[in-house]
Amino acid sequence: MTASYDQTARIWSIDGTPLHTLAHDHFVMDAAFSPDGKTVVTGSASGKVWFWDAGSGHLVRTTWATGVVWGLDIRNDGAVAVAASTGLGAGQKDPFWDINGGRTVKLPPIEGTRMRNIPDVAFGPSGNRLLFVGDVDDRLGEDGITLHSVEEGTAGKLLKVYHGPDRKIWGVAWHPSGRMFAARAGSKVVVWDVD
Repeated sequence: MTASYDQTARIWSIDGTPLHTLAHDHFVMDAAFSPDGKTVVTGSASGKVWFWDAGSGHLVRTTWATGVVWGLDIRNDGAVAVAASTGLGAGQKDPFWDINGGRTVKLPPIEGTRMRNIPDVAFGPSGNRLLFVGDVDDRLGEDGITLHSVEEGTAGKLLKVYHGPDRKIWGVAWHPSGRMFAARAGSKVVVWDVD
């Protein structure tokens, strides 16, 4: 799966054969497969989040985030997608969507931080923790990573803030154990222990 500035996302076979070209209305900033491989979620610079049938390449539905959608992730059970955008942390409506129904999902509020301009987000392997990358404490240009609890039916809360070694952090990924994560910070890749 690739996302491109030519306003398309493409699904490829492992041998490099293009299978489907997914047309968008603006630059495609990120794309993610659901764990079962049946759904693709893409985000564009127009602020739209797009849900596609991976097998046919057909568009199923769209919804709106607030601002440019920089990053996407899908929870490990395949039920919920989350979008990272320039508006998240600045009054955005809930950034979570039901994969199958397309409706907004009311997970606990993302509290305890005033992050903005969020370029990436990642669910932890257990699905109940979430990392956000962005400008922390309203200090534009000073990026950090925040760890949140997001268990349904409980109060969401900020667990920890990690400050990066560089001015700009662009991406984050969990280790499968859930005990550490890596982030792309400028020209470096930095690994943190969660605790």
